[in-house]
Amino acid sequence: MFPLCRLLASRAQVPSHLVRYLSDSQPPFCIQRPDPLVLTVRSLDRTINLYTKVLGMEATTFKGGRKALSFGVQKINLHEAGKEFEPKAAVPSPGSADLCLITEAPLSTVAQHLK
Repeated sequence: MFPLCRLLASRAQVPSHLVRYLSDSQPPFCIQRPDPLVLTVRSLDRTINLYTKVLGMEATTFKGGRKALSFGVQKINLHEAGKEFEPKAAVPSPGSADLCLITEAPLSTVAQHLK
């Protein structure tokens, strides 16, 4: 099924009966993109080496020595196991990932839908 948010974003003329049908079967919000993905890793150096040399990503260092990998408009934040910074997973462990999603909807709308 074609998601309502994609259909409306296309600026196409959408018949009102189709909007009502899709609204009943789709979430009341659209996810725009992930931002960021966070990987907890054993070794920052080895991880950065792999992602930059093998996959062509760009390594970036931020304030406080935080590390990230960039590709296109996306970013992967890196947390070294045992040296994580906030915000972080409840139980960070090497090989785990946290995914944050961006939406323009109010948090209350998303929270209500997830209940």
